[in-house]
Amino acid sequence: MNLKQAVRKMLQFVFAQRPIHVTTQIATLAPNELLKDRFALITGGTSGIGYAIAEAFLKAGASVCITGRSEQKLSRSCQQLIALNANYKGRVYSIVLDNQNIPSFSSKINLVSQMRGKIDILVNNAGVLGGHISNSTEEEYDTVLNTNLKGVFFLSQEVGKHMKEKQIRGNIINIASSSSLRPAASAYTISKWGIRGLTLGLAKSMAPLGITVNGIAPGPT
Repeated sequence: MNLKQAVRKMLQFVFAQRPIHVTTQIATLAPNELLKDRFALITGGTSGIGYAIAEAFLKAGASVCITGRSEQKLSRSCQQLIALNANYKGRVYSIVLDNQNIPSFSSKINLVSQMRGKIDILVNNAGVLGGHISNSTEEEYDTVLNTNLKGVFFLSQEVGKHMKEKQIRGNIINIASSSSLRPAASAYTISKWGIRGLTLGLAKSMAPLGITVNGIAPGPT
């Protein structure tokens, strides 16, 4: 058999194969006590990823406080969470918090910590899209960076102080984005690059305090 015949035979073998069908089963974790007695502050928790994280934390035994800029949305989201399971009543809280209002962070964190006496987990999820270089205004750029990056920086600072003072071996989880791995041509992508770098820096600086910092980089959700 010459080379041409061998190649032809190989191609016939490859392309003559019947499609392979793979069946997968997706299982969800049953309610557990992995986070029992822990209290999580989740920014941007009224919908999307933040709301899903709040639901998952409740199923794992934690209490949660979700943040948002609308009291009405917060109230509705809390009611929806409690409706999922009667046992969640008394474990769901909310507070109005604007990630751009840095001066309010200290008093807001004090209020949240009084709800359960401590904050064990911070989930930096709140964020906004926009600011593409083709048409972004300075105002839009500032809104995106202040919400997605500056707010995360200073909120982590405040919660880190709280954990240090109370000697809490806590967790900080930053919701980055798969965009943080792509070329940055928008304020949003730049902010997520910043979150990726901040996560690495926080992890290094807070590890000696017993505070674990991780980042999650989801795609379109």
